[in-house]
Amino acid sequence: MSESTKRARVRATHLLRDLWHRRHSIWDPAPCSPDDIFPLDMRLIAEKGLGVRFEEPEEIQVPAHGPRNSVPVQTAGFIDRERNRIVVAQRFSHEYRRFTGAHEVAHWLLHPDFTYHRDRPLKGNERLMPKRPQVELEADAFAAELLMPSKYLRRCYLERYGDVLKISTLDERAVFWLSGGNPSGKRPPNFSSRGRRHLSMRIATCASFDNHHFVPLGSRFGVSPTTMAIRLEELQLVVG
Repeated sequence: MSESTKRARVRATHLLRDLWHRRHSIWDPAPCSPDDIFPLDMRLIAEKGLGVRFEEPEEIQVPAHGPRNSVPVQTAGFIDRERNRIVVAQRFSHEYRRFTGAHEVAHWLLHPDFTYHRDRPLKGNERLMPKRPQVELEADAFAAELLMPSKYLRRCYLERYGDVLKISTLDERAVFWLSGGNPSGKRPPNFSSRGRRHLSMRIATCASFDNHHFVPLGSRFGVSPTTMAIRLEELQLVVG
C-alpha cells in the first residue's frame, strides 16, 4: 500500500471522528453510539457534514467521444465544484450507490484540484484492478475506510465469529454454519478448496453462527458482499 493510500484512510478516519463530534448538528435525533451511524447515509454526510449538495438523478448520461454511433459513456457519479455538488445516479443498486457516493466524497476532500471529475459504476472491487490510477486507488481506500471503519468492523466480526477464520483450520462446525446450516455433504477440505474469496463472501452474507443470529456484515455496513469480502481480506480477518 502506498503512502498516499495510507493517508487517504487516515483522512477517512478523521472525517468520521469529526462527524461524530458534530453529530448533534448532523443527525436528528443525534445517535447515542458511533455504531448507530452505520450504514452511513452519504447524502447526510455530504450535505450536513461537508456542506455539499448531493443530487441523485435516475441516470447520468455523458455524450460519447468518438464515432457518431458510439454508445454514451456510462457514469455512476461525479463531483462538480463550480456548482458545489456531488451527483450519484439512482439506476444502480443501493450498495453500489453508497460506495460511489463515498468515492466521490473522497475525491472532494483528497483532490482539491479536481474541479469536475466523473466515475463509471463502482462496485467496490475496483481497487484490485491492475493499472488503476493512483488517485482512484486513494479514493477507493478512503471510501472503504469511511463505510467500513477497520476498528468497528473488526469488533463486529469478532462479536459474530469469535476469532479470525482460517481456511486451513475450518472444522465441520464452521462449515455447517457458513453453509447456511445445510452443508450438503461438504466437508472442510472441499469447502476450503474454493479459496479465500469464497470464504470471505460466505462470511459477508452469513446471518447465523453457533446458534447466534445477527445481521450479515455486508448488510450491517450497507455494502455489497464483494465489497465486504475484499475489506475482510484487507484487514486479515480471513486468512489462508
